[in-house]
Amino acid sequence: MHKYLRAVGFSNIESRSQLEEIYKETLSSPNRKVASTLNETSTLVQFDRDFGAGIGVSLVGEMDRDGSLSIEHYFPYIRPKYYTNVDAIDIEEHSYNKSYVGTVGDMFIAIMFHVQNITECDRLLKYHNRNLTTVMLSGLSTDGTIILPIEKDAYPDEQREALQKKKKILMEHAKKGNVDAINTITEMDIEIYNQTITRIEDNSEDVLSVIDSTFLPIGIEADSYRVIGYILEVKKLFNTFTNEQLYDMTIESLGYKLNICINAKDLVGEPLPGRRFRGDIWLQGYLVM
Repeated sequence: MHKYLRAVGFSNIESRSQLEEIYKETLSSPNRKVASTLNETSTLVQFDRDFGAGIGVSLVGEMDRDGSLSIEHYFPYIRPKYYTNVDAIDIEEHSYNKSYVGTVGDMFIAIMFHVQNITECDRLLKYHNRNLTTVMLSGLSTDGTIILPIEKDAYPDEQREALQKKKKILMEHAKKGNVDAINTITEMDIEIYNQTITRIEDNSEDVLSVIDSTFLPIGIEADSYRVIGYILEVKKLFNTFTNEQLYDMTIESLGYKLNICINAKDLVGEPLPGRRFRGDIWLQGYLVM
């Protein structure tokens, strides 16, 4: 069973027969159905079924010319809400099934995500020769904790905005091969690292009171991360099939804005705007064509 089914409210799925019920619901009344021609005899099809506000299950398979359908794989999802604009998005196809992983970022950090709109991505790669520059990011979590915000100085927003603007300009020069810009960015990162270590060692501060956001890869899956980010918005959701309570939290981490869905029973603490979320997520992305 897919480990992130519980994130969208299917925490009690323990058998194949229970999963078949979700399959039947999805195929009988999908909210979205998208197809892409694979060859002369078969078509790639994707069925999305919402089981709550923006959350659901997607089935991906092949249909032959006679209408026979074979489901290859499935995945739970939460629909993302916010646009992320980048210079380019790299797309690679998985070898084990018809799915794709996308990559955004720069020369210093790359973020990888599971592509939600698989059939549209397949169609784009086959028939259109153009670069993608916009994606909407979201995540599913089965393990999360709410932590308090970091105590900052009187002008945190202005200082952070100025630093991000400076680094963005330097990054543009670095991408063009400017050695001075690359060295400056490296020095800035080293300085931040040294300040963090000094605060932890000298003041006996906990690492969570020093680092306000992280996006660290975990495990062997390229699109799995341990994140810390500030909560901007919180909404309660309910799975319409199981009535399990969920949280849809909008967070910001390392400049990325994404919404994360987690089962209420898997979240420790009360999620409120201004607090931080720390947890493991499966990162997903909806490609904007």
